[in-house]
Amino acid sequence: MWENIEYQAESKFYEVVWFNEKFSDFKNSVDASIRARSLKPHVKTFFDPEECWNFIHDTNVDYLFFIMPFNPFSSVDNEILTRANALLQVSFIYLLSTVEICNDQVRYFERVRHICSSEDILIEKLYADVRDCKENSSSSFSLLEIGQSTHNLTKASGAFIWRQLYLEALFHTFDGEQAKLDMVEYCRNYYADDKAELDKISYFELNYRSDDAIKWYTRDSFLYRLLNRTLRSENIDDIYKFRFILSELYTRLIELHCDYLQTLLDLDLIPYTLTVYRGQLIAPQELDRLKRSLGSLIAMNTFLSTSFDQSASLMFAGNGQRRPNYESVLFAIDIDTSTTTTPFADIDKYSWNNSEQEILILVGAMFKIMNIQYENNVWIIKLQTCDSQHIRKLQEHYYPKLLNEFNTEAAFYICMVNYYTVMADIKRSNSYLKEFYRLDNSNSPLTEIQMRKMAVFNSEMVIKVREQELALTTDQDMRLSWLLRIAQLHIEDNNFMKAIECIEQCRPLVFGSFRPLKLLHLANFLETLGLLCDGQEKHEEALKLFEIMLRIYTAYLPSIALEIANAHDIIGMTHFYLGSYSDAILHFNYSLDIYRQCLPLEHFSIGDCYHHMGLVYFRSGCTIQAKRCYDSASELYEKCSQTNPARMGKIYHCQAHLYAVANNNEEALHAYQKAEQIYRSFLPHDHCFFAGLYSDLGELHNCMNDLDQALQYLNTALMIESNHNPCQKTRLLGTLHLHIGRNYFMRGSYSTCLNNFSIAAVIFQRHLPLHNETFQEILHYIARAYYRLNKYEESLANYKLLLNLDMPIESETAFEIFYSIGRLFLKMKQPKEALEYFEACLNLSATIASLFSNDRLLHVYRYQGLAFFRLKEYSHALDSFNHALTLCTTIKDFVVTYNELRKLYHVQRNFELELYYARLVLDKSMEDPQQCEFILGHSYLNIGQAYFHLYEYEKALPFLHKSKEIFDPLEDRVNISNAVEYIAVSYYQIDNYEQAELFTLQRLELLRRFHQNNESSPDFPYAYSRLARIKCEQKCYNEAEELSEKALCLRREYLSENDIRLGVSFQTFGIVCNAQEKYEEALDYFEKFEKILRTTKESDHPYHTYLHENLGTVYYNMKQFTKSREHYEKSLTFALEKYPLHRRFHQRLKYGIERIFDHFF
Repeated sequence: MWENIEYQAESKFYEVVWFNEKFSDFKNSVDASIRARSLKPHVKTFFDPEECWNFIHDTNVDYLFFIMPFNPFSSVDNEILTRANALLQVSFIYLLSTVEICNDQVRYFERVRHICSSEDILIEKLYADVRDCKENSSSSFSLLEIGQSTHNLTKASGAFIWRQLYLEALFHTFDGEQAKLDMVEYCRNYYADDKAELDKISYFELNYRSDDAIKWYTRDSFLYRLLNRTLRSENIDDIYKFRFILSELYTRLIELHCDYLQTLLDLDLIPYTLTVYRGQLIAPQELDRLKRSLGSLIAMNTFLSTSFDQSASLMFAGNGQRRPNYESVLFAIDIDTSTTTTPFADIDKYSWNNSEQEILILVGAMFKIMNIQYENNVWIIKLQTCDSQHIRKLQEHYYPKLLNEFNTEAAFYICMVNYYTVMADIKRSNSYLKEFYRLDNSNSPLTEIQMRKMAVFNSEMVIKVREQELALTTDQDMRLSWLLRIAQLHIEDNNFMKAIECIEQCRPLVFGSFRPLKLLHLANFLETLGLLCDGQEKHEEALKLFEIMLRIYTAYLPSIALEIANAHDIIGMTHFYLGSYSDAILHFNYSLDIYRQCLPLEHFSIGDCYHHMGLVYFRSGCTIQAKRCYDSASELYEKCSQTNPARMGKIYHCQAHLYAVANNNEEALHAYQKAEQIYRSFLPHDHCFFAGLYSDLGELHNCMNDLDQALQYLNTALMIESNHNPCQKTRLLGTLHLHIGRNYFMRGSYSTCLNNFSIAAVIFQRHLPLHNETFQEILHYIARAYYRLNKYEESLANYKLLLNLDMPIESETAFEIFYSIGRLFLKMKQPKEALEYFEACLNLSATIASLFSNDRLLHVYRYQGLAFFRLKEYSHALDSFNHALTLCTTIKDFVVTYNELRKLYHVQRNFELELYYARLVLDKSMEDPQQCEFILGHSYLNIGQAYFHLYEYEKALPFLHKSKEIFDPLEDRVNISNAVEYIAVSYYQIDNYEQAELFTLQRLELLRRFHQNNESSPDFPYAYSRLARIKCEQKCYNEAEELSEKALCLRREYLSENDIRLGVSFQTFGIVCNAQEKYEEALDYFEKFEKILRTTKESDHPYHTYLHENLGTVYYNMKQFTKSREHYEKSLTFALEKYPLHRRFHQRLKYGIERIFDHFF
């Protein structure tokens, strides 16, 4: 029987802990293992108490069932029971005892669920409780956000009512045998890989009897699990497949319910209020919804299992141990037997589990939330059955015509039609409507209602119906009316060519000589012409036509005529297109006032007026007023059964704009998707509405940085708009190119984005004044795109054009422009001009400090410092960088600013401070665990270089090696090469010639790869010269001379004879000759070096330091000590001046002088 307990690993639903000290015995342990072999993984066995408690403490499940053998006279067993009962994780305790135990002996242990004399009985009880817990673990209700008044009905409640009617139809299913076959087939497909369940399905198919409906439902098998799963999903199509068992359960519950009521009548107990309970865990957010919905209705999505036993139900609720993930809830449900029509029954005798005092309530039961209280760690929610009269009012609100005039099958189809209509699924609604017509060909009023609904929801169908009517009538006034209506529908679809065809057919009907001119017909005609002009974005012409139309209506119609209201609404929209927002609101208010006087308050035209007002407020930046108007329109549309669903799509579309402006992208996306869903249900896929919607969706995805999805939407919108208006450059087309340009800009495809921005600019010049902010945005993007393409002159020209626009520029935008121009001048190596614009930024920020964030000022000060740096005004640069430092807040800000200060001190050869800031850069970088390796590698390299310039080569080497270690896997050849160069020189300076040679050879290999074996780069001669000196120190003189010659030849290819770098090659030759005791040759090379130094006209050039040391060494070897001392002393004088920190060099020179004095004395 254990195998019937379904394991739900994915949800960590429950665990069964089986404790028995006898499991410590080997034989008992083996026996337990054999018994447990067939158990699902959630059954755990223990014999050690502490191990058992530890497992329970670490377990995180909704329900934990604890099993133990129990002897009431055993102190050990009592101690274990006490400990288990005290654990919050334990939901139920099951005692297995051969000793008879009365309830008083365990009355203090509130978690004890059952005391069983055999394992079979215990397993059966456990099985039933697991099933109940499974049922309780999922929310089985939905809230209807309504009060007692039918005026507060929402679309959601309407969908529920039709779902209720749908279930009613299923309860009286008309195809019992086919229904059974459909359900069995569905269940077999679902459990195709589960042999055990397939066997149960087959048994059900062959042996099911109507009297066993409740027994099959309460059995933990395919039927219980799939039926409840499907009911909770609220998938109408899947629920339909279970119509057989729903009908059977309904019939059985009705029978038992009637028996129960008869019993109450016999006992003279009616009216009688029955209270039942249901304990369960629910999510905190579900509880919050219930708290906020006091007085509202709660509808049960599934059959509801309840109990007379409050204590037992409380055990299922728990006592708050699952917080914060779940809350313990006890529903206390009062059922008024005299008013409720929802069937319920005591199923104790008919259940598979022989359950205890179980009351089963039919799916769809409705209750009112009366009260919610918190007592002893449990939320008590008081519910009351909803009286049938109230439900009837809800149903009559939607369709006053009762469905009992139809047979059962027809009622089912009409129910489906209306359900899918409320759910905005017009395709399915129409498919069921066809089935209804197949059954009922009469011209009943309800049939006409459905036909009208189909027409209202699909403008293409409206046009076809109108055209059919047009062909059947010869009445001139009727033909004019229908032609104008067809033309207006074509205009709404942006099908202007067909609209013009209809208008041309109208002209003889309005102006024909054979009939007198009717001014009201003329007004209708002018209205259609004006709408065409509006559609073609000729708004000034449209306004003139509308004003004539309004004068006609005002002269010939009552002041509250609908035509006048419509005229004001149309004129208001035209003012909106022209940007005259105050005039637009004025006309909308006139229109709204008339609508309220002569239309029902829930009429969709009032909603349209609010919608249009919302558009105006949104465009003028009044988002709060816009939201109020959109909400009012939405509320009216939902209440009006005859509204075109596309209107709701527009409202969602507009609400999405509001969310997008507030940067609430998730809500905006949800609203756009709702609009798309509605449009798709009622409009052709290439309808003009989709062009605007996809344009906005594309821009939203741009903002969300989902660029591929954005471009897909924008290209689709571009295709739709181009197809609708192939010869027109509409404002929407300009907007699309603007959005597409922004998309490519964000991708880094700057040439493509420039092309789109240019097209947008040309289009907008036709529709907008040059001082419109859209032009400002386009020019700004174009300038930035040219900047990214390194076309600084073009970028600067567009920024200056932006400044010269005849329109005020917001301070923030001006700041951004000044800042960008300053950076451009820096890029163009004009730091003086750059400083002017950075100063302008700072002056602007000083004027309106509150508008500018520290982050923006930080960047201005940093770039100002760079400009001073380029001008070699180092003290000013230092001031700017220090200002920037005070504004730093992020690790990145500190790292960048410290690095600028490091570079500043490097240029000033203040290597101690360079080292200080280089270390700060590293320390700050290490604070960010996500810091990229590239930054860390540079930090180590900069510290190594700072130590190198301080001549502390031993300290430099670890940092240089660390930087190489970081750059190696990044394959950053430039930085690897730099690190290797400093490493090689450092080893050379500390006389480690073996390592110096190794890294110099690495340096040469990296240079060859980088320059593709082209040795014309100046880096090659330096490397060869150093390698020559290393070989000289290693006494490999032939190799040293060859390398010196190679370096010299390479330098002579691109250097003049007086270039100091050529002198360095002579110096290397001199050093090699001196080492071979070729003193005269050495002197010749050093004299050539000296001659080149004299041409520099720098008598104190730092290279004099090394030349005099070289000469001193040669003369010392030639034993000309006087000359040697003279050159050593000159070298020391230069060294103390030029290299004050190079103590190693000073020591070497002083040692040379001391050796000379030793020879003197």
